[in-house]
Amino acid sequence: MRIAMMSQYYRGGREIWLDKVTERLEKRNYEFIYPDGYKVTEASKMERLKFWFKTKPPEDCDIIHLHDFNLPSLRSGKPIVNTFHGSAMEMYKQTGNKFTRISAFMDKWRSRYGLNVVISRDCQRDIPNSIYVPNGTDTKLFSPNKHKDKFEFMRKEKRINVLFTGRNVPLKGRIDMDLIKVYDSTLNFIEPNEWIEHKEMPFLYNACDVYAHCSHYDGTALNVLEAMACGKPVVAWNIGGLSDCIFNDVNGYLVEMGEHAQFALAILRAYKNRKRLGINGRILCETIFNWKNVAQQYNEIYQKLGGR
Repeated sequence: MRIAMMSQYYRGGREIWLDKVTERLEKRNYEFIYPDGYKVTEASKMERLKFWFKTKPPEDCDIIHLHDFNLPSLRSGKPIVNTFHGSAMEMYKQTGNKFTRISAFMDKWRSRYGLNVVISRDCQRDIPNSIYVPNGTDTKLFSPNKHKDKFEFMRKEKRINVLFTGRNVPLKGRIDMDLIKVYDSTLNFIEPNEWIEHKEMPFLYNACDVYAHCSHYDGTALNVLEAMACGKPVVAWNIGGLSDCIFNDVNGYLVEMGEHAQFALAILRAYKNRKRLGINGRILCETIFNWKNVAQQYNEIYQKLGGR
């Protein structure tokens, strides 16, 4: 079965999703094809508009899998799978970006076609007629106690070593992290200042005691799942789809947005219970949040749409 993957961007979570899911489904005799000029990039607004209205899907496909709005695909008459990797409306509420508001409108438009899939239950508020298929992680690459040497120099003895990997933009919570630092002097924040290749991220997760996620919006953040797979407890703001994978006092703690002192206390609590929380997080990834499960669910979706 030939699947046209219609996705123009991003370098990050969506790129990993495409790579890991298609890799597993190709072993089931699926063939994935892409539009002319497909590239992984941080697309400009003009490039996105071109993708929305001009880029055509390959004609010789059985199913079109949309990861963003694409008008030629919606007009093609082909069976369509829509994957929504987050809520553009929630992103707009956090950023006020008018282009993101337009993206939310486009998501509503494409949700009227084909079979809709969301990566979090939070997204289902915007796309109610949808199937929930959570994100996954590679539990072989991301595992406890592997690759411990590379970033050990960033640790500090007699401190709680806390990893934060958000980009230096307001949406990713860098300012929040700066505020949280003032509440407890025993915290040592490990903050990489440069891009780290995905295959090297296990080194980084295993160098910390607790993973802190301060993003103001995420569907289901892959770095949260990767930290869990490495056996690390996670502390995060209670936003987006994180309540689907972080459970209080099971594998981490969720804190209400803006409660910086409570966030610092949650880190201390996570450190105290790090062994139990870490084991539980690893089990959740082995049983639910892994790419094998994701690929299996999309196999069933493709088979249903393909009439097999």
